[in-house]
Order: sequence, then C-alpha cells, then structure tokens
Amino acid sequence: MRDFHRGGYALPYPPDAQLGLDRIVLACLREGREPPVGVPHLMRLCELPFSKWPIEISEDCGGPDAVLINPHTRQPSRTCVEWAVSGLHTGADETTSSVLLRLAMGSHSAWATYRDFLIENPVIDLHAGPGFLTRPEMRRIWQHVQALYVDLRPELRCPSCGLFASQGKDGAGWCESESCDAFPQEQEQEQERADKDIKALPRETRLSLVPAGRAEQALRASLLAVGAEVRMAPEPFVHAVVTLPSGATWALVVRVDTQPVLLAEAVQSWGVLAGVARMVVTVPEDVMRRRADYSAVFDRHNTGRDWTLLSTRRFLAEVKRAARKVKARA
Repeated sequence: MRDFHRGGYALPYPPDAQLGLDRIVLACLREGREPPVGVPHLMRLCELPFSKWPIEISEDCGGPDAVLINPHTRQPSRTCVEWAVSGLHTGADETTSSVLLRLAMGSHSAWATYRDFLIENPVIDLHAGPGFLTRPEMRRIWQHVQALYVDLRPELRCPSCGLFASQGKDGAGWCESESCDAFPQEQEQEQERADKDIKALPRETRLSLVPAGRAEQALRASLLAVGAEVRMAPEPFVHAVVTLPSGATWALVVRVDTQPVLLAEAVQSWGVLAGVARMVVTVPEDVMRRRADYSAVFDRHNTGRDWTLLSTRRFLAEVKRAARKVKARA
C-alpha cells in the first residue's frame, strides 16, 4: 500500500481524503452527531444522498438526491466534480480556452475552430485507420491542440456521446457525463482493444467542456436557422454574442451545471458585458428537469441579477418571437 505523509506520520490515504474526513468529523462533533469512523466509512457515506448525511446540508447545495460518489460506478459524481472545482479562479473550460487563445496567436476565429475541435473530439484513437485526421485541415488543427490531450489506457466508451463510461455494479455501462442512458454492454461495445492508442482530454476538461459545448453547438445551429448571427468570444470569459434580426445584441452562455447554486456563483464572477442589451445563461431542459427547484435556487443565489437564466427552449422561443416581429414590420 502506498503511504502518504503528513509531518512525521504515514497516512494510508491521500491527504485530501484525510482532510475531508477531518472536516466532516469536526462538523459532526459540533452538531452532536455520530461522525464517520474512517475514510472507508466516509466513502460509503458519499454514496448516500445529502438528506441522509449525519450533518445538516442545505438542499440548495445539492438537492435531497445529490450524491458525491455514483453508486452504480463507484466513481466521483457530476455533483462531486462541480463542487470540487467551485470557487477556483477559473474553471477547466476557461483554462482550456486561454491555452487555445495562445495557440491561436490571439485569433478569435482560430480559437473558435480549435475549441469546436475539442468539443467534437474529446477522445481520439490514433490507430483507428483512415479517418478525419487524414484531412489536411484536421491534421493542422491536431498539431496545434494535441498537447492538451493525455495518454489513457483503453476504456469503455459511451455509444451515445463518445465520452468514457464505466461498468456499473449491475453490469451496464454508465456514461461519465451522467447525461446519457445506461447501456447494456452485450448489445453495445466491449472494452476498447488494448492495441488502441487512445488520446483524451483530461476528465475535468471533458466534463466541463464537452456536454455544455455540444448543447451550445446545437443552439448555435438553431439560432442561425432563424436568422440570428452568432459570434463566439473568448474574453473576458467564453460566451456567444448573438445578434438578433432586429439588430439587438445579446450575450449568451450555455451551461449544463447540475447544481444551480454553483451556476449562480459562477454568474456573479462574470459581471456586466458592455455593448449588449441582455445577458442570458441557458441550461438544457433535461438538466433543469432533474431539479424541480432549479430556477428558484438559481434566483435565490443570483444576487447581482445582471444575468437571466432561461432554458434553451425558452431562449430560442424568445429569439424566434423577436424574429417574427421583424418580419411583421417588414
């Protein structure tokens, strides 16, 4: 067993796990509750909804059904990942965007092209034979962004979105995004072959960039279809500038956060963008439906009120309504 050291003591678990246990034990003692007796007990506790924890946790901080470890896969849940990176100066998407902007030498157009490449290709098999990397344009992009990818051993892949998946205790495959349905492995793909050369974006980057990025791409296509113009901008944070048929300009950010309290926290850091008539953050309907109080929790913690939360469907409906008004006046 690997030893971790704190001062002169050898610890059986990583320091962060020990620190997490210390904090939970202290909170339990302050509230007069029975604390977990060790890291294994804490890990089992993390598979339970917050409502069953020995300490009181506000429902705004996850909802009654939120867990930190996915009970099917025994892997950190989306809720856990979101809380782990909350409060950081920049998230994985912003950090990746800054790197891409340097690679693009400041060109916003090249930055957007590189970013779309990452969204569409979070996992790449270099031994897949003739494919998109045989095209000169794709090879050129790959040469610029390949440093963002890491070597990974072959893993199970989700047949719906192409991200990695884990085999659950029930034998089914579970997508790491927690957005796709579980799939029976015997009807889908088996474990990736050992001879494959798999390159992938780091997990934090995959989960922060890809699900939201694909929702953003779908919304961008819908906006273009109704006559709006869309321009992606990397600074001061990643957002879209949407010009309506009327000429009005809106700022748009597409997110897939499962925790509205953390989304509201992020919105506070964005501030006000100059030159736009409205600032909107949209979340897909299927994400918002998982929490009946999603909008209410966001509104309680969105103290600045500069940004409005809309579902993607409602946002698109408002754009279409604005476009119809322009046509009616023509």
